Amino acid sequence: MSQSHLSQSQFALPTNKRHRYQVKFKLPCKSPYSSTFISTFPAERRRVSTMNLNPTSSPISTISALPDEILQLIVDNLDNLSTCQLSITCRRLHFFALQVFFERNGLGSPEEGVFSCSNPPREAIQAVRIALFVQNLSVIDFSFSGDLLQLFSDTVSLRCLISRLPATKRVTLRFQDYFTHWPGNLNVHVWKTEFTGLLDAIMEQPCEALEVMGGDSLPGIYTSSTVRLSLTGLNTPNIN
Repeated sequence: MSQSHLSQSQFALPTNKRHRYQVKFKLPCKSPYSSTFISTFPAERRRVSTMNLNPTSSPISTISALPDEILQLIVDNLDNLSTCQLSITCRRLHFFALQVFFERNGLGSPEEGVFSCSNPPREAIQAVRIALFVQNLSVIDFSFSGDLLQLFSDTVSLRCLISRLPATKRVTLRFQDYFTHWPGNLNVHVWKTEFTGLLDAIMEQPCEALEVMGGDSLPGIYTSSTVRLSLTGLNTPNIN
């Protein structure tokens, strides 16, 4: 039998075996290489993919590849939480989304070292903490919420933020005179511990001035409505 007329039975494979097999056959034409080809790959690996190999096809577009004008429209329709979540998806959206977040909520210019807010959203401190372009804050002017639950959370978050900063020169903490959602099992000792931890974090900075204002109706903080501390040459603030 000639090499160009091989019978079909010579290529018959067992149908009940899906494990590795070997097939030997003669090439139908002369080749400078060996005339015997040995296949040792499972049938599943020898299937030809139907993927598009057209080199002229356009690459897949992503949201980060959109122009700034389109991104602005997208971010403008997101709430604060969604904007912060979008900022941790990639580097370009990180810088773009957080800049919009800071401008939208009037948080000063954190990238220039100023964090100032009179009515901060819940995500304000966390947004500053994750911002890669905020390396230092020389001025912090923060107004706490009248919601006690958020106040406790912001106190802890602000302490963590200040603890990682290299230098903070001036800190102003503003408390509301009236609070909502007053929990019936308010633990004043826990609150004083968290608040003292915040003050300790500020004192460990080369801080020149600390100002604490308001909070008359919150027990266990201090007695006067306004306490001004000049920290130059002092080691521990005297707060009753």
